[in-house]
Amino acid sequence: MIRATGTREWSDHSVNCCLGCRHGCLYCYARQAALRWGKIEAAADWTNERADADAATSRRKKYQGTVMFPTTHDITAGNGGACLSALVGLLQADNRVLVVSKAAGHVPPLLMAAHHFARGRGQIELRVSLTCLSYEMAVFWEPGAPPPAERIEAIKSARRMGMEVSISAEPLLEPDLADNLVLKVMAAGAEGEIWIGAANQFRARTAWCRGMHGLDAAISDIEAGQTPAKMRAVYEILNGNPQVRWKDSYQRVLGIDATGRPTHA
Repeated sequence: MIRATGTREWSDHSVNCCLGCRHGCLYCYARQAALRWGKIEAAADWTNERADADAATSRRKKYQGTVMFPTTHDITAGNGGACLSALVGLLQADNRVLVVSKAAGHVPPLLMAAHHFARGRGQIELRVSLTCLSYEMAVFWEPGAPPPAERIEAIKSARRMGMEVSISAEPLLEPDLADNLVLKVMAAGAEGEIWIGAANQFRARTAWCRGMHGLDAAISDIEAGQTPAKMRAVYEILNGNPQVRWKDSYQRVLGIDATGRPTHA
């Protein structure tokens, strides 16, 4: 039985302070949800990120459990001030915050600036979203995000600052290179959990750009890389690494828990 899915695997509460994200990832679940619920009129509006001043500066309470920030946008050059304000509020209220980000170079210094307002040590963990190592793959699926090499450098920078660093490899866009990705982030200093997850609902989440050159072939390649046999192959290579964890997408297919242990006889 899968105990939690999505962000609930990692946190008890979610906080955001923006609508939209300039990264413009083609598979973004938040863009799909914003279109569905009428928060934006057109898919192209999503990359015109808008900070919510009230959400950024409102007085935060002490939450029970871990707070994940952000969940529907990233920390970018355009919204850094709003994100800093939101983080300071969360830390001053003595929350433990899991910051999930594609981690452009400015992100670790921003987190350290926020941490000066923390009430205790170890209140921030940076979880770097790294879905692939290939520059070309990243540019196609995550056109406005920092390239993989910049994210690797952000891991190193955060570790030099003494920050806890973990990894989200969801969606895993290059399953055949999963072992290389894990070795790369460990060599960069990531000492926390490394979460492996499949690409969820790619056809539905990319419906907004259907007809884009090369999209159908790219989706087919992703789907071919996460058949049960392919997922089993990734599992067999990485299982046993004490840092690796498995998202609900792998758990369902392989009959395992987050640590890789079988859930059935």
